[in-house]
Amino acid sequence: MRKFMSVTVAGVMAALALAAPALAVQPKQQIKASISPTKIGKAPKKPVGVTLNVNPFFDASNQAALDVIDAAPFATKIAHLYFDKNIAFNTKAFATCASGVIQNDEKGCPKGSKVGSGTAVGRALKLNQTDLKVTAFNGPSKHFYLHVVGSSPLVIDQVLIGTLKNSTGPYGTELRVVIPPGLISPQEGLIAALTDFRTSIPKSPTGKGKVSYVTVKACPKGGLKLGYKGEYTDNTSQTVTTKIACK
Repeated sequence: MRKFMSVTVAGVMAALALAAPALAVQPKQQIKASISPTKIGKAPKKPVGVTLNVNPFFDASNQAALDVIDAAPFATKIAHLYFDKNIAFNTKAFATCASGVIQNDEKGCPKGSKVGSGTAVGRALKLNQTDLKVTAFNGPSKHFYLHVVGSSPLVIDQVLIGTLKNSTGPYGTELRVVIPPGLISPQEGLIAALTDFRTSIPKSPTGKGKVSYVTVKACPKGGLKLGYKGEYTDNTSQTVTTKIACK
């Protein structure tokens, strides 16, 4: 399933979007992101807790490109989100929930392990779009889980497994999300794509020390850098970048 992740994280996080250079008409990958509050300062005395919104998506106005998505056996295998060095994820300050528990019943997760939510849109073989609910959880060992659920016309109930790790270059953290086979192909012989994935991680000072899950250390000139790379089942990839506005 062509995806993202909409890590929102906030998912996320997350997530998830696609492009195929080998195709005559390429679905144009785009991404939007924002934080709230936007007023951070150059170097505050302590990191500022923020709500983080991430939205990778395809240009839905390009019907020819969407027709390509419908026709081609094309999906995302791995999604990478790269976050500015000034953005931090305080995973150790929050309760964790195992992916198996999330898959079986979210209600079994410890209080405080749910860290975000969102929506997604699925598309396959010109079926009516599947509207999906996304829930983000803090996992053990710097794992970040996105539970994606939908019922019509495709029945989808899958956990996307993400891992937070150190990054390089202009980025400080990478969220690497592996797309499970059941989400790429929710039915035998059917390849599906997520054309829009929105995840939000709210400002939530509920972790140990009343810290938010996402904090910003400083606002650099020009804004916070964010990058996204999708790896696809046809062995192609696409990278896009944006900046998160801050003051």
